[in-house]
Amino acid sequence: MKKLIPVLLILFLSLIVLLIFCCFTVQAQQTIEYDFLNNKLVNKDLNAENGELVVFKVIDVNPFLYEVSIKQEGYDYNTTVPVLFKTYFNITEDEKSVLRSVLEDVKGETGKKESGAYTSFMKSVNVYENYVSAYEELLALVHIDGLSIKEIVESKEEITGKEDAGFLKDIKNNIEVIDSIHRNYSDEDIDYIYETLEAAGFKNLPLDMKKLLTKINPGSFSFSASPVTAEKDVIIYEITITPIENEDVEKYGSGSKEVSFKVPVEVLGGFKIDFSTGLFVSNLIDHKYAITGDSIFSANDTLRGYRILRNEEGKIKIGLSAMMHLYYRFSSIINVGLNIGVGIIPDQSVSYLGGGSLIFGNKNRFIISGGVMLGSVERLSSLIKEKNLYPDIPLQNNLTVKELDLGWYLGISYNL
Repeated sequence: MKKLIPVLLILFLSLIVLLIFCCFTVQAQQTIEYDFLNNKLVNKDLNAENGELVVFKVIDVNPFLYEVSIKQEGYDYNTTVPVLFKTYFNITEDEKSVLRSVLEDVKGETGKKESGAYTSFMKSVNVYENYVSAYEELLALVHIDGLSIKEIVESKEEITGKEDAGFLKDIKNNIEVIDSIHRNYSDEDIDYIYETLEAAGFKNLPLDMKKLLTKINPGSFSFSASPVTAEKDVIIYEITITPIENEDVEKYGSGSKEVSFKVPVEVLGGFKIDFSTGLFVSNLIDHKYAITGDSIFSANDTLRGYRILRNEEGKIKIGLSAMMHLYYRFSSIINVGLNIGVGIIPDQSVSYLGGGSLIFGNKNRFIISGGVMLGSVERLSSLIKEKNLYPDIPLQNNLTVKELDLGWYLGISYNL
């Protein structure tokens, strides 16, 4: 037994050094992605490292058709302290639509003049009408369910024919031409058409178009939850994606899918404390003795007396343990750590346990522990010796005394 104690102490110190080294390991950030269009998780490994920022991101989700909600919360497994242990260890923006009917009405009521100013003015109005058509085409495009952002961007470029900045500049220039002709020429029909367009808010088209084009990009077709630090055992993400209801979807088209699911992200790395209860065996047990009569025969005499003999109660006993485990989360399947705890063997005093643990599982853990056990046990009084022959009954009522002693233990335990 005395030879075993230094080995256990070396193992205990080695585990402490290993755990401290693991604490200073630098981990990368983690992003968990869900592809809404294809209804699949992009990540194959749903683990995060302790201390890193974790972000859950939904990609290829159309913000014109769907609303995304992501709830997140971290949980710890198995942190309830056993009673025995406590006892002895004291988130829709609507786009304003320009009415094509306004243009159709004013063109039907005018158009009888052939003056140069009037002709130039109407040409500019016709160009403006084309921009209105492009705006409505884009609105119809983004309300087609099932298109990826890549397909929408490609179709947008076909509709606008150029980069967004150049397209918006052309619209503004067109409106400036309409303004300039109206200011510089006094004409009843020009005034009527201009005032009608102005009442319909035609100067808002550049801003409306800019808002629309801004939303047609990969960034707008993704949704990310707020970053959360991986500290607990698991982060649970609850994702809900539902169709949007507004005037635009009623006019151009609505979303047809609705999903709701949860994604658990297991946290690895970092120190973790868990508690468990279970059974153990140990050689640190009370010694029981009996007094028996005996005789020694010789050629000249016969000596009669009493001997002190130890009862055959066995070398090990079973007890109940309550343990605290400190370990570094290397994986979600198996980990190695340290432990301390208390153990009770029937008819003996409470003992204290310390050593190493082999921990299996993540949510419900099965643990094998072993190490040194320290407790107060009964030992034969130092005033007498076992098996010696005594003429009188020695210390009949005080054969044993309580002594603090060391032993080994090996146990299995479980935490829910």
